[in-house]
Amino acid sequence: MGNQPGSNLVNSPMKILSWVRGLLHPPSPEEQTRVVVDEEGIRCLRPDGSTHMVAWSDLQLVGVETNEAGPFIEDVYYYLEGREYGFYIPQCAQGEKKLVDRLLALPGLTVTHSRPQCVPRLPHVLFAGKRKRAN
Repeated sequence: MGNQPGSNLVNSPMKILSWVRGLLHPPSPEEQTRVVVDEEGIRCLRPDGSTHMVAWSDLQLVGVETNEAGPFIEDVYYYLEGREYGFYIPQCAQGEKKLVDRLLALPGLTVTHSRPQCVPRLPHVLFAGKRKRAN
């Protein structure tokens, strides 16, 4: 009897609530984004199948930006820039904690603060760090 279709939902009220929540509030694309941090660098895997990557050796700039879109939609993003291009990672991405831990441990990261005052609607850069290169 336990193998009948739908029986696993009937026997678990928490599964039912989770299923209903998924119907009413499906995860946003930002929440479905995954970040992979390893010895090579950082990869951002988006739900549409696109992938962005920066190698540790190419990382030039790290930033955290926020805007006025929250609290109901994502409003904090990490910006990573390599030699060729940059990309954003939403704070709610899966694997975000490992990303932050690794970024905070980077050697040669100089932290600066920038708060636009003349145009309050522009994104705020909470910090931007440029890596110093060894000669």
